[in-house]
Amino acid sequence: MNYREAFRGRLTRGEEAEDAIARWIETHMRLTVRWHPENRAHNGAPSITLPDGRRLKCPDMLVSKEGRDDSRDVFVEAKRKDESTWYRKGRRWETGIDVHYYDAYCEVEQETGHPVTLAFLHTQPEPSARDLSLGSPTSAPTGLYVQKLHHLATSESHRHPGSGYGGEGMVYWGLDRFLWLASVEHVLG
Repeated sequence: MNYREAFRGRLTRGEEAEDAIARWIETHMRLTVRWHPENRAHNGAPSITLPDGRRLKCPDMLVSKEGRDDSRDVFVEAKRKDESTWYRKGRRWETGIDVHYYDAYCEVEQETGHPVTLAFLHTQPEPSARDLSLGSPTSAPTGLYVQKLHHLATSESHRHPGSGYGGEGMVYWGLDRFLWLASVEHVLG
């Protein structure tokens, strides 16, 4: 399989997870997804234009409680991860996103006043061979993990330079910093 085919497969799995998370939010949290992943703009990411003309990349969804004013809307970024990452130094499971997106979502939160929540769906209970070689447990945590960005801003585990989108690096947090909401089966139904 070449790189392009592999990327398309990962993109499709990611979009399927975003759709499943949106349905789960609507069904189980009784919130309305007003900005769905189908509303992607440039480079597959939704964006908004600020009054000064700047465009910001936004999280995948904007959710609200029906009948509530929009001042309580929350952005949700949905990510599918096949497995958690074992952090040898911290001896714990972690998850993360590209620094590029993290910085963009922090700016969205600051500019709009709407909180941003990260939602990670970890699907595989089998650790990678690399994680096992680093001493990970023989099973990895799975499920839907969520946390507000402003809570995560004060609890970064570490950053890994040079990987991720555009080679800008990744930012990681321990899964213990997130709330577990549902099993993979419950979300993917």
